[in-house]
Amino acid sequence: MNSKRYLLILLLTTLLAGCGQIGPLYLPDDVQAAKKNKQL
Repeated sequence: MNSKRYLLILLLTTLLAGCGQIGPLYLPDDVQAAKKNKQL
């Protein structure tokens, strides 16, 4: 039971850590935000 819980937590943390960063979870909105930040 503990191993399954550990794997679930590990999976959730990796998904949350990937949000908003360049990688598999990269979104077009992030590209637009980056362009706006560069213009400023």
